[in-house]
Amino acid sequence: PGIQTPDQPQARHAGQQHTPAGDGGESLLAFHARVQALLTEVARIHPAQTVLLVSHGGCLDAIYRFITGMPLEKTRDFPLGNATLNWVSHQAGRWQLDSWDERQHLTNARDELTL
Repeated sequence: PGIQTPDQPQARHAGQQHTPAGDGGESLLAFHARVQALLTEVARIHPAQTVLLVSHGGCLDAIYRFITGMPLEKTRDFPLGNATLNWVSHQAGRWQLDSWDERQHLTNARDELTL
């Protein structure tokens, strides 16, 4: 329980957010809390500054859900493309999703990215 398999892509979102990963890792809820704490700390340390964060899809999923208020139980209905740009801002104590899944810079990419 708690491990996502190819035939169950939403396994971790289907009521298992409190279950630690089978390899002794953290639960989805703990992971999301850790990402939220990091994002909040970056905003506190760098007020009114532009900060670049590079991440994998799991963190991006957590960031999107945190900023939009999407519950962990809800199936993802937003894209998480490879090498895309995602813009968020924090002003006056509030988070905002400015742009998500920008792909324009990938138009002439010479690798196997799917646009």
